[in-house]
Amino acid sequence: EGYLVDGARAGVWKGWDESGARRFHGEFKDYRRVGPWVSYGAGVRTVTQGSYDDVGRRHGTWATYGAQRDLRMLARFDHGVRVGAFERFTRGGKLVERTTYKDGLRDGLSIKKSTGAKGLVEQGNWSAGKRLGPWQFYHPDGALKRAGEYLDGREQGEWIGYFPNGKRESVGQFEAGRAVGQWTGFYKQGERRFVTEFAEGLQQGPHSEWWRSGQLKAQGEYQAGLFEGPWKFWSAEGQLDTTRTGRYSKGSLIQ
Repeated sequence: EGYLVDGARAGVWKGWDESGARRFHGEFKDYRRVGPWVSYGAGVRTVTQGSYDDVGRRHGTWATYGAQRDLRMLARFDHGVRVGAFERFTRGGKLVERTTYKDGLRDGLSIKKSTGAKGLVEQGNWSAGKRLGPWQFYHPDGALKRAGEYLDGREQGEWIGYFPNGKRESVGQFEAGRAVGQWTGFYKQGERRFVTEFAEGLQQGPHSEWWRSGQLKAQGEYQAGLFEGPWKFWSAEGQLDTTRTGRYSKGSLIQ
C-alpha cells in the first residue's frame, strides 16, 4: 500500500505477499527507492535493511539478519558502487566470508570458509578485481588442496596440488594461466603416477605413467593434447596391452 503521484509510486510504501507476510517497507520518489528500506525474505524470514540515495542507488551499510535477528551479511556501498568489506556470517555469528572492495571491484585480502565456518575454502589477495600473489584452496575437511601464485588474474609459476592427507598430488608450472613444461603426478601415498609435458595448456611431448607398484602403465607422446606416434600400455602385472598398444594419429589408433 502507498501513494501514487502522477501514476508513479511516491512516499512510504508497504508490501505483503499472498500469504499476508510483509515483504518490504520503504519510500519511493519518482518510482525510485530512496532513503531507508527494509525487505523481508520468504520462507526463513530474513530481513535486509539499508538506504538508497536520491536516485535509487544503494548507499552506506546494508545488513541482512536471520530469523533470530542474528547478523548474516554486511555490505557497504558508495552511491551504488560496492566498497569496503563484504562479510557473511553463520547463524552463530562466525565469519564465513570477508572480501574487500574498492570502486566496485574486489581489492585486498579475501577469505572464504565452508558452511558452518568449519574450515577454509580459499584465501588470497585481489587487485582491481583480479587475483594476485599467493593463493590457497582447501578440501572440504580444511586440508590444503592447491597452492600457488596469480599474476593479473591468472596462475603463474609453480602450483602444487595436495591430497587430503597432505601428500602432493601434482606439481607443475603455469604461464599466464596455462600449464607449461614438465608436470609430475603422484598417488595418495607419494608414489609417482605420471610425468608429462605441457605447452600452452595442452599436453605436448613425452608422457610416462606408472601403476602404484612402480610398473609402467603407459608411455608415448602427445601432440596438442592427443596421442601421437607409438604408444605402449601395460597391465598392473607388467603384461603388454596389445589392444591399445600401437601407432596413433590425432588420438586415434591407426595400427
